[in-house]
Amino acid sequence: MGSEVEQSGALVEHGGCDSAIKLQRFSGKYSLCVDDKSRVVIVAAFRGGLSGRAILRKNRRQKCVEVLPLAVWEAFLGKLAALSALDEDVQRLVTLESASAVEVSVDKQGRMLLPAEMRSFAGIGGSEVVMTGANDRLKVWEPSVWNEFEKQAAMEDLEARVFAKYGL
Repeated sequence: MGSEVEQSGALVEHGGCDSAIKLQRFSGKYSLCVDDKSRVVIVAAFRGGLSGRAILRKNRRQKCVEVLPLAVWEAFLGKLAALSALDEDVQRLVTLESASAVEVSVDKQGRMLLPAEMRSFAGIGGSEVVMTGANDRLKVWEPSVWNEFEKQAAMEDLEARVFAKYGL
């Protein structure tokens, strides 16, 4: 299947106006295989946070596929809906996000389909991917894109810059 580098599956409460929902915080990095049916196995530590279904969305800035729990997707859509319906950029983004999102199931073995359009978008052509945790979502990367992302972050000293900016 893949090699586990690190993991975390902590559950946290996310309070909204009327109720609190439990969201899993995802962290860790895994090298995983894509099978001949274009499925990838979600590692056990992450499965509970997906409740058998997830939304795949294109992360256009990082060139990866995000795997969002349904509650995170709904919260994201709610934030978009709260933005101005008169702002053309907002409406274009709403259209792009809604049109390209794909709902997928996670079967009892933890397998999730990576549709051809998502694989093509992220440049995933081989039988290996990198799956990373990213707080409230997972990200699926073509390995060379992930390696370049890590390299670029190190060259920019991203950690020091963000830590200084936000007092972490």
